[in-house]
Amino acid sequence: MTVPPNYGPPPDQPQTPGYGYQSPYNGGQSPYGGQPQQPPQYGSAPQFSAGQAGGGGQPPYEPPTSFGPPLPPPEPPKRNYALIGGVIVGALVLILGGALLVVMNLNKDDDPVAGGDETTQEESPSDDASPSEEATTEEEQTDSEVGMCLPYEPVIADGGYGDGLELVDCSDATAFWEITAQSYDVTDVPVDDEGNLTDFTAAKALCGDDWAVLHPGELWTNWHYVYSSGTLDSLYCIKATGAADPSEPENTPYVPAEGDCFYDADSWWTVDCSSSLAQYVVVGVVNIDEPVAMTTDEAADQATCGGSWYWQVTDPEGRTSAILCGDDV
Repeated sequence: MTVPPNYGPPPDQPQTPGYGYQSPYNGGQSPYGGQPQQPPQYGSAPQFSAGQAGGGGQPPYEPPTSFGPPLPPPEPPKRNYALIGGVIVGALVLILGGALLVVMNLNKDDDPVAGGDETTQEESPSDDASPSEEATTEEEQTDSEVGMCLPYEPVIADGGYGDGLELVDCSDATAFWEITAQSYDVTDVPVDDEGNLTDFTAAKALCGDDWAVLHPGELWTNWHYVYSSGTLDSLYCIKATGAADPSEPENTPYVPAEGDCFYDADSWWTVDCSSSLAQYVVVGVVNIDEPVAMTTDEAADQATCGGSWYWQVTDPEGRTSAILCGDDV
């Protein structure tokens, strides 16, 4: 079972489930850009922040440390009173990452009929399920997963060789993501050589057009999948339950809204403004009715909500859905 990209060894080195997430810690682009900067004044050209997400965002949380060292923390914010640049905040796009896992198909041998008695086809059930029976089984399996939960760091089922993910009850202390929709009928959906979706049509059809768009003040939403042999095995629509970061209880999985605080540009957790973690407070939000691709100049023109800094909130297609304006705490 191969799962998307960049944790662990190259694909020719099998290992236990790695599936991981595309993130700035495993070679993906930073979802939050570089340090926040100030808007252009007096006709000065805008600066582009380092690490801007151009065509898709990544999850705002750190992957398991067992899959490679994290990048160094971002540099402190740099003020430049003549210039303002936008920091692009990427949408959550959860994908599984980087190691080749061996797919094992275990087929039970047909057992002979006990006693050797001959029976008619009407009297004996067929060893092979009919297409309708297979579809029913798949639907039942899918239905049984909706409403269940996943831990903060999901795990591939069946010891890493399954088509789906290990589930937990939503009352469990480890529950972080709730499954709102799920499908195994996605084996025609391709991924590229790095395990990234080449098209978001199937994910949008299952989850909704704006499911992976971050909305200020709301819980994180996302999609998640397992793949092998260049196509998906399963696709999940997931939403944070509101449970805190298991490694840092002050982190809550809400996109910051006006009056909320958050911290460095590689994290998108909302924290209490009295927390020692808080670095920025949101002083205003510009919501974009229909997400649209924006240049830095266009974003600067839209950043009319005040404050010393602004951030673009983008979706996996690089479209801006909101602009946050903020000050240092």
